[in-house]
Amino acid sequence: MDTHVGFIGLGNMGTPMTRRLVEAGYEVWGYDVRPESVENLRKTGGHGAASIGEIAERAPVILLCLPDSSVVESVIEGEGGLLSMAKAGQLIFDMSSSYPPSTVRLGELLKAKGVDFLDAPVSGGVRGAVAGTLTVMVGGDVRLLEKWEGLLRVFGPNIFHIGALGTGHTLKALNNLLSASSLVAASEALILATRLGLDPDRVIEVLNQSTGRSDATVTKFPKFILPRTFDAGFPVGLLRKDVSIALRLAKEEKIPMYSGKIVEQFLTYATNTGAADWDHTALIRILEDWTGEKVQGRASRPG
Repeated sequence: MDTHVGFIGLGNMGTPMTRRLVEAGYEVWGYDVRPESVENLRKTGGHGAASIGEIAERAPVILLCLPDSSVVESVIEGEGGLLSMAKAGQLIFDMSSSYPPSTVRLGELLKAKGVDFLDAPVSGGVRGAVAGTLTVMVGGDVRLLEKWEGLLRVFGPNIFHIGALGTGHTLKALNNLLSASSLVAASEALILATRLGLDPDRVIEVLNQSTGRSDATVTKFPKFILPRTFDAGFPVGLLRKDVSIALRLAKEEKIPMYSGKIVEQFLTYATNTGAADWDHTALIRILEDWTGEKVQGRASRPG
């Protein structure tokens, strides 16, 4: 199998993912609109490409890790994009968190040119990308997944085929809706617990042995919120985008999402009031400002 891989989007996730590919022995050609990101790839043993077209020229398989569907559409349909530059027989993985109907539409356009397209969004955050513990949710032709599963396993051991093209992106949006919902709910609970005089570290310890546990209590509070580091690596604006995808799909299917809508409204408030670039674990700071209660772990308390 050809070990040349193209990678478009060298951001918070793309940078550690390309590093893992290089360490696994792949010849990685990367492109990003930020020259410094391309230079960082070169420093870790990869190759920098000057354009999307150069990526298409050098690699039989191309991975996209981009902020949203509009950017994916631009990379594929824009001038000098993959729709015009890719060749029959090439494969594109969209590892972004994209709007599923857009994914299906792009897949149809690429198929007409003989180019294969799979959606393969990931879950696990920057730390998972660094450690190689990401979960990958794949939509599209299962035979292509079977052929290239070894490549995806560079990023993590949990590779799931979900169904037809677009279903990976659907599940990713639903996953992030649940992730956001549990984070907001846990933040409210910990603020109330603090107001009532309970120790936040003890509250998290007990919740994680009880039915109220979630990824927010197991991972986000102990590692990022109680220590007040707020550095999980995923911005509020992107979380809001993913939640909005889930709510948009629900509206299209006439499925009520009462709690999800409230979470979306809170995230919209956060993004509209200057928190779009905050790490999502810092959302609790908005609730703290509203209530006057600050949730701190023992290690981060003064004195």
